[in-house]
Formats: sequence, structure tokens, C-alpha cells
Amino acid sequence: VYKRGIVIDYPADRSTRSGSCIFIHIWQGAGHGTVGCIAAEEARVARLQDWSKSETTAIVIWPKTAGERLAPCIPGLLLDDFLSSQSQT
Repeated sequence: VYKRGIVIDYPADRSTRSGSCIFIHIWQGAGHGTVGCIAAEEARVARLQDWSKSETTAIVIWPKTAGERLAPCIPGLLLDDFLSSQSQT
């Protein structure tokens, strides 16, 4: 599952900036959960790796149902582009 992956910096305690992180890694399949990580098919993880190489990339993790409400909070995120990308996933 760790053949490909991305580490998301996610401090659990903002005041001391201590805590853990979230990994995005390859999914093992139905019935195999993660321990707080995000898992996807290898091809999707590879696309995310390529996409995230830019220094200006920000990865935001939220429930699908929160997109319309939260998208305006992310500078530079075009809601129409976000929603159309969700329909392709």
C-alpha cells in the first residue's frame, strides 16, 4: 500500500504543532480500511502525486457534501471546477 503515497502535514495540536500526519496511499480493496489515512486505487494516487508536485498545491480534505459550503473558503478554488471534478470521481 505504500508503493505510492503522499504525506499530508496535519498537526493534531495546533498550539504546539505536534501530532501526526495523514497519508494518501494505495487502497487494498473492499473490506480493508485505513487507520486515519486516505486510500485510493494506484492510478488515482499516481495522478495525485503528479498533480501535487507544484509548490502551490494545497490538498483539502472534506466530506463531498461540504463542497458547496466550503469551496469559497479556499483561495483560488473555482467552485464550478471543483464540482465538475467531483462528478468525474
